[in-house]
Amino acid sequence: MSYYKKSSLFLIILLFLIVDIYALKFTDMSVISGMQIKNYTKVSDKKIQINDHSRIRSADINGDGYYDLIMCSLFPNPLKGIPFENLVFLNNGDGTFTDFSEASGLKEIQAGLLFFADFDNDGDQDVFAGLDIPLEAVENNQIFENDGNGVFKKKFNSGVELEKNHFTSHVLSADFDNDGILDLFVGNGSTMRGVKDLIYKGNGDLTFTLIPDALKDAKAQPSNGGVILDYDNDGDQDIYVTTYGVSLKRGNNQLWENQGNMRFVDVSDQKGVKALRTGNRFQKSTGFGRYFQKEELEKGIVGSNGFGAAITDINRDGLPDILTACISHPSEKIFSRKWSDPSSVFINRGDRGAFRFQNENIKRGLTFNEGDIDISCADMDNDGITDIMISREDKYEKRYKEERHKGWFGVFKGKENGTFEDISLICGVNINDKDGTKRMKRAQNHSIIDYDLDGRLDLFIGGRDKGKGRPNYLFKNITTNKNGVIVLTLKGDGEKVNRDAIGAVVFISDEDNRIISRYVYSSRGNYSAQDTRDLYFGFVSSRPEKALLRWPDGREEIINIPKTGKFFTINYPNQIAINVKR
Repeated sequence: MSYYKKSSLFLIILLFLIVDIYALKFTDMSVISGMQIKNYTKVSDKKIQINDHSRIRSADINGDGYYDLIMCSLFPNPLKGIPFENLVFLNNGDGTFTDFSEASGLKEIQAGLLFFADFDNDGDQDVFAGLDIPLEAVENNQIFENDGNGVFKKKFNSGVELEKNHFTSHVLSADFDNDGILDLFVGNGSTMRGVKDLIYKGNGDLTFTLIPDALKDAKAQPSNGGVILDYDNDGDQDIYVTTYGVSLKRGNNQLWENQGNMRFVDVSDQKGVKALRTGNRFQKSTGFGRYFQKEELEKGIVGSNGFGAAITDINRDGLPDILTACISHPSEKIFSRKWSDPSSVFINRGDRGAFRFQNENIKRGLTFNEGDIDISCADMDNDGITDIMISREDKYEKRYKEERHKGWFGVFKGKENGTFEDISLICGVNINDKDGTKRMKRAQNHSIIDYDLDGRLDLFIGGRDKGKGRPNYLFKNITTNKNGVIVLTLKGDGEKVNRDAIGAVVFISDEDNRIISRYVYSSRGNYSAQDTRDLYFGFVSSRPEKALLRWPDGREEIINIPKTGKFFTINYPNQIAINVKR
């Protein structure tokens, strides 16, 4: 081999190594961290009806600044003696976790989901416990008060107890009427039946008042996921809802525009997010998701089997975009499956104040998968660009030959041009187990947290059981690039702004004067997955010096970011301080 050929080969190998060193990477810390203890019942080959706790979320329940791990049962059967079980693992602050399930008071609550927020503005995280199967009336939706140390006690007569079960599948919270107190959107029906969603006004004392006509002309649909956003930047909080409804109400999603005074109107049709007209992306007859249904079908477009939902600003124009995770079964013969919506990337165009959304899932480069369940957005490698994570079901994968269409956990690296690169199989999450299987195939919910507070966001993923028992997983972010990060924790005053500052947004301009937007949201998607509420701003070269902060009450402030430190707390209205705990 000639000298030049050897040199060229050496440079290629060197470049590959450099790219690999600085690529987005994760390593499995599940066992060493202690968070897998009692995650599931170990069995050999006997199938049991419940064997995982993959409905997961994260919250700082004891107020020490570190996010704790909460895990709820996926498919229990209390009517046959297999109750719900909730696991709570406290973060020790040293990379390990301690089982706190019994002491928390949450372990035996009969609830399909636990949603954490500060409902009484006292500085700690309380709980809405939602039930998605029919049980006795005394075990319907409930509220639990936090004593400040992560121990919870039931709040009787909270107002969320229903006369009959509504199959609650997800809960969202925001201050809808700008009185400084968190209110509730309760999504009902799940994948089982059509039930109307509900709005509750928060009273600030852990009680809530049902507003029966808050959602104008609400239809009884199987509400399955959602997210809060101010899509039109008018200073109040709107609601986007996904439905599991290809076979019921045609799967039409909703965008509830806040009209003030706890009244909402569905504008999903006008804004382009109700349903797609382009069909399943894996069908030749639909032009692989580029053809339109015939005009006579316009009033009855099929829609989606929607699950997850998330918000981010993909194109960095200062407007929130919406992403959905959908199960979409390809079929040339079955009409509803041929035209069912795949997972979508709704870009908020905001043209002349119209704020209409345009689906760009193909343009943005997301790989089609039949079983998308949960979706999230975060800047995982601190380069200022949003990345996307997707939990996926694997029971459909035998229909596909290419690995990219199978049920691995999806990790998509955001690129400068606004598209995404699929790095799922090389980022360290989908590693092989000893039996040769991909570890994170068949994930349920997942959560984005910085569990060790090193400035890099990590992955907490729910492992969905196949019958022999399966734990959950924790993947540490070990990306080694030299990018910087600034982390902002926002806190309301509990009077004008809710203490969690849910609904706030921060804008920072990067070196190219493009906007980086980060949102404080309560939860997202199916079973109310919850991430860190801290806002992470990554930067490649120069450190940002200023930020525009828009509080939920509409107040805007220019924040001068200190030149030293990484973690900062901003108390309403504009008091910023280095977070010495971190």
